[in-house]
Amino acid sequence: MLRIGDFSQLAQVSVPTLRHYDELGLLKPAHVDKFTDYRYYTVEQLPRLNRILALKDLGLSLDQIKRLLKDDVPPAQLRGMLAMKQAAIEQQIEVEQARLARVEARLRQIESEGQASKYDVVLKKVDAMTIAGLRQVVPHVSQMGDLRWPTLDRLYDWLKARGVAEDNAQPELMIYHNSEYSDENIQMEVAVGLDNTALKVLARDERRDGPVQVHKLPRVEAMATTIHHGRLYDIPEAIIALFRWIGSNGYCSAGSIREVHLFGREHDIPNEEEAIHTSRVMEIQIPVERE
Repeated sequence: MLRIGDFSQLAQVSVPTLRHYDELGLLKPAHVDKFTDYRYYTVEQLPRLNRILALKDLGLSLDQIKRLLKDDVPPAQLRGMLAMKQAAIEQQIEVEQARLARVEARLRQIESEGQASKYDVVLKKVDAMTIAGLRQVVPHVSQMGDLRWPTLDRLYDWLKARGVAEDNAQPELMIYHNSEYSDENIQMEVAVGLDNTALKVLARDERRDGPVQVHKLPRVEAMATTIHHGRLYDIPEAIIALFRWIGSNGYCSAGSIREVHLFGREHDIPNEEEAIHTSRVMEIQIPVERE
């Protein structure tokens, strides 16, 4: 028999690892001296140790390995466990390859522009949301400021007339329905999210006329998002940065551009001129899908 240190050298496995396997019941010593507590192993235990190491190298947990060794699992069950592990590894590889592509795209952007973009893009899921929206065509981006406030006024007047409280109508957002970024004929929808209380209030209202539409924005499984901290006038910079990221990372846009106001409401700012020029925090979102 071999003392644990000698068995460790023979098997190329550390002593702490052998002790851990002993505690878990994976590989018990062949003998433990009752006076010194020294652990002794035999060369006949090497095949079991090698199987533990081989299964561990395949990515199986020690608990799974213990179950396999203890219950003498049939080949079919072992194949099933390994197939699940194979699928998990393939998914992990896909995730890492996508991350690698994003790193490469970021490096290309830095090399081409000489500096890192101020807009960091995050890909995430966005839940469905019921909104009250009012659509408006903006002839040119330079007229955006002239039309946003009057359109918001009409939306909030409509909600107030129907008894919807401000606390039940948020967040405020702008939705741009053009299929791609454009300076002209911008299909803008000013909107607010509606909670359950607001929906109940509107359900009791019998008036169905008017330009405001209550509808549901669907859940988005892949939304490219970035934070814009700046003037409303500079929002196009964030949108362009998002489209650059989308094109550089193997995606294409798959829905309307959303501008979510994290600062509150534009009407909370004292006047229209200040609303246009004051620095505000908002999230710009674009649904995407793989090309």
